[in-house]
Amino acid sequence: MLKMSISILMKRQRVAAIIIENKKILLVRDHRSDFFEMPGGTLENNEDHTATIARELDEEIGCSIKNSKYYHSFDLINQTYNVPQTDHAYMISIEKPPICSAEICELGWFSKEDITSKKVIVPPAFHEKLYPKLETENFL
Repeated sequence: MLKMSISILMKRQRVAAIIIENKKILLVRDHRSDFFEMPGGTLENNEDHTATIARELDEEIGCSIKNSKYYHSFDLINQTYNVPQTDHAYMISIEKPPICSAEICELGWFSKEDITSKKVIVPPAFHEKLYPKLETENFL
């Protein structure tokens, strides 16, 4: 039991923003990655999810949050660091158009056709654990 509790505590926790406009999702690519993912990042200095996502959106795409609502959490293996991770995804609306920051080298709005045709490369967990839910609920 103790071993399981320690592994849960050691799992990386990431908060991610699902930003959708006109049935297209905003995805970003940072300088370390070959794939696109939702903007977001890990909790720092005892932050809660709300503080983390606000900080990350400001740092990554220069935006403030207009509205935020919890959507879905899922477990995965982080593709960059090869460690267990839980992503906590929030439906977010933003105040202004996003821009690339020093952390983000590319961003774009992608349709379900872009994702299913693999025009845009996304992590396997996005395809397996989040995309089906977004499609089923008619967000994309």
